[in-house]
Amino acid sequence: MAVLLEKKYLKGKCYWYASEKKRVNGSVKRIFQTYLGSQDQCLRRLLGHDPSPRPPTVLKYGAVMALLHVAQALGLVDLMDQYMVKQPDKDTRFYNPHNPNLPSLGTYLLLAAVNRCIASTSKRDMYHWFSTTSLKRHWPAFTPHMLSSQCFWDAMQVFHERHLCEMTRLITERVFQVYGDIDRSCLLVDETNYYTFIDTFNQRTTLAQRGNNKQHRNNLRQVGYMLMVTQDSHIPVFYLCYQGNHNDITVFKTHLAHMLETAKRLTPGADVTVVFDKGNVSTEVMQRLQEELYFVTSLIPSHHEDLLQASVDHLQCLRPTSQEHEEILAYVTTKKLWGKHQKIVIGYSPSFFEAQTQSLLLQIHKAETKLQAIQQALSGSEASHTGRPRSVAEIRSRVDKILNHDHLNQLMTYTISGRRSRTLTFQLDEEKLQEYIRLYYGKTIHVTNRTEWSALDIIQAYRDQAMIEACIKETKGMKHSLWWPMGHWTDQKIHVHGFYTFLALLLKSVVQKKLQDHGIRRSWHAVVSDLDAIYEVVDLAYEQGQLVARMRLSTMNESQEELFRVLL
Repeated sequence: MAVLLEKKYLKGKCYWYASEKKRVNGSVKRIFQTYLGSQDQCLRRLLGHDPSPRPPTVLKYGAVMALLHVAQALGLVDLMDQYMVKQPDKDTRFYNPHNPNLPSLGTYLLLAAVNRCIASTSKRDMYHWFSTTSLKRHWPAFTPHMLSSQCFWDAMQVFHERHLCEMTRLITERVFQVYGDIDRSCLLVDETNYYTFIDTFNQRTTLAQRGNNKQHRNNLRQVGYMLMVTQDSHIPVFYLCYQGNHNDITVFKTHLAHMLETAKRLTPGADVTVVFDKGNVSTEVMQRLQEELYFVTSLIPSHHEDLLQASVDHLQCLRPTSQEHEEILAYVTTKKLWGKHQKIVIGYSPSFFEAQTQSLLLQIHKAETKLQAIQQALSGSEASHTGRPRSVAEIRSRVDKILNHDHLNQLMTYTISGRRSRTLTFQLDEEKLQEYIRLYYGKTIHVTNRTEWSALDIIQAYRDQAMIEACIKETKGMKHSLWWPMGHWTDQKIHVHGFYTFLALLLKSVVQKKLQDHGIRRSWHAVVSDLDAIYEVVDLAYEQGQLVARMRLSTMNESQEELFRVLL
């Protein structure tokens, strides 16, 4: 690195700096600068009276460069820029894509995605984060103004929803060109929602609506998000932002054609299997889906008690218990559903049975405690003979509310007696409890039109649905959240936010795929925590009166060295 010495005067005193300059877009830009000291301090060092080295400049290196290497291998920035240049309907009122003094549209989106993967911040704090990483040396010309929140918003304004959909298609095609070993024959689909802090009276968005929030924040407006990923490596291939007051089945039905088109495009001429949970099952959806693709899903047990009754005494062991896997029991049959005979596999999991049973017993204990509290309240009212006696309707309403959980109203009975003084008695039907647990618990009813698949393959395909649920969970993490914070309140900006969340998921998944190919299986939180602790250090020191700059990486532990060898 060629280092220049520069002096600056402040209040009549001379101060020295070491800096590096490069020619960027036809003009000279300062890309590195560090303070050396006053004129007297520099003189003492030159004379050997002050040999202490300058404090090093430290930049976060590992995580940002691992993600940047993936983006460069895929050519994401050029791909997005080249596509947007050709679009005549892009909104250029606030951002000029041809301005050489501004980052390109693709660069803005990539920076937002990388930031989401590592340390998601608001756009206002973007430059502060950027300047603490090695990205500052990769894009030396970027100034605080270029990465200000206003410049980000101006760049985001360019995109229409159609542009984002088309770029999603181009990017997924590029991923499978570069990483051709990824199996695309099985796709997983799931929906979620994210609560927002958008004001109730904000009329500039139709996406943010109140609904049944999956994190129980029903008092806030929320945005829905659908995701489709490959079973192999969890590469996202399709996403959708939708209104927060739409339930899963409505969204699945409305956008089924788009999903089918995506699935067929990924594997032209080959069979594709789509895996989704029972919340998306409806007669209309299944009748259309079975005509065009293969599927694996599940059924609501209480709607198919005949299958559960038949399975009670006919469960067969598919895989014995081993150190790596639990025992799997199953019952295989067929049933006519949605106009055709489907293959049914009722799987039984001992661990699932145990978890469901313990949960039910806990709910029964809580219900009994609450009912006993009502009993005590009624007896207290009787003993004191004061206060207006509780009506039967009031008591019944309170009890029904307590038992309206986990089918407790089918397992417990109660009576209310007395006229002036009310009494409550309740009882748990042990026989019904044992029969209910025996019939329903530990079982999942899998259904598919993949009649040639074995029962074990069908159960494993449905269990892989947990993979996409894990991907969604990572978007909601407290430490490395790919979705939050979302400081946007218009539909157009929310759609762009959803796109670079998709892009962040893609980068993260490719990084984890590269690690898995080398036998490294770790959570994203663990991976990014280790990578983010790898620093680039610039040491400035005086040797024989000369200022010498040396670049090195920080000391790495064993796990960091393993990640470094694979990713960097």
